[in-house]
Amino acid sequence: MARVYCQRCNRPEKVCLCASISKQSNTRTLIIFQHDDEQKKPLSTVPLIQQGLSGVEVLNGLRFDREKCFSLLAKHGACSPLLLYPESLSDDEEHLVLDLSDLASPLLKSLQQYDSLVILDGTWRNTRELVLVNTWLQSLPTLALLNAGKSRYRIRKSTHEFSLSTIEAVAKVLPLLDENIDSETLLKPFEKMIDQQIQYMGEEVFLRNYR
Repeated sequence: MARVYCQRCNRPEKVCLCASISKQSNTRTLIIFQHDDEQKKPLSTVPLIQQGLSGVEVLNGLRFDREKCFSLLAKHGACSPLLLYPESLSDDEEHLVLDLSDLASPLLKSLQQYDSLVILDGTWRNTRELVLVNTWLQSLPTLALLNAGKSRYRIRKSTHEFSLSTIEAVAKVLPLLDENIDSETLLKPFEKMIDQQIQYMGEEVFLRNYR
């Protein structure tokens, strides 16, 4: 018998997340470049971002056109993007390092000059490849996060202890730029998805493999 999918969240009806999703209107546009390797992963968090925020554009692939990116930004009335990336990519562009343990930082005021965020979706190797292939990304100002805390993605193993999933990174940064956004509301379906997977695999398997 064919699996029945929810038409709203595109997940199997048995694990529908719609009850956990509340769409918020963000004034800072997001453009997400999703690496080819991530597109078909069943637990990708990008669809949750799309369903949870109104101003999101997602491009899938490996090579992305600069003009298309800025055309999409212009559609949302934006023109000054900031790339979320953990290191500086150019000596000629601003690299901001935001310590999330100090939310009184004067740097928060500097962030207000940017009207949009560029997010790279993929593993560390994937995102590095996106930057190397799309050299124009290296001309964007960048933002790195310090003291962001451990990921709540409890069923994922990462070689980087404090690496965050894409939706977690967005939930850390966007509310600092956009007071309309509540991070816990955005993360609610993400938490539900993780709980469902743990329930499906069973507590014993979860504890054996992810603790």
